[in-house]
Amino acid sequence: MAETRVAVLGVVVSDPKSVESLNQILHQYSRYIIGRMGIPYSAKKINLISVAVDAPLDAISALAGKIGKLPGVSAKTAYSNVTGDGNWPGHSCLPTLWRVTGPSRPQASRSSSEDGRPGRRNTSSPWRPRPATVSSGRACS
Repeated sequence: MAETRVAVLGVVVSDPKSVESLNQILHQYSRYIIGRMGIPYSAKKINLISVAVDAPLDAISALAGKIGKLPGVSAKTAYSNVTGDGNWPGHSCLPTLWRVTGPSRPQASRSSSEDGRPGRRNTSSPWRPRPATVSSGRACS
């Protein structure tokens, strides 16, 4: 495998219609993705996504270029000085990429919980983290 670099892609999504295409591109490059974090910013009607990758330079450039060509999406890349051969432990157990399903995430209630204690967050939100799985159905370690 070619020498790889660790990098972070910063992605700003201002057009919700581009989300499906963005997820397809990320899926194409999933073998290089270490992890990603999405933050909905409903006050500005945008979504912020950071994608950590360990990939050859040409793959990182291609990924950023494809994402940046999407309408209503911009992307910038920050490269680290860390290099390697691409054989990090996560490559054998790739995480499932979760889809962004809308322009903003529902806010959790701060009123009270089922047991009546005030100030507790409502944990019935469907946005809980889930374990990543592989095709065999087992959870990644």
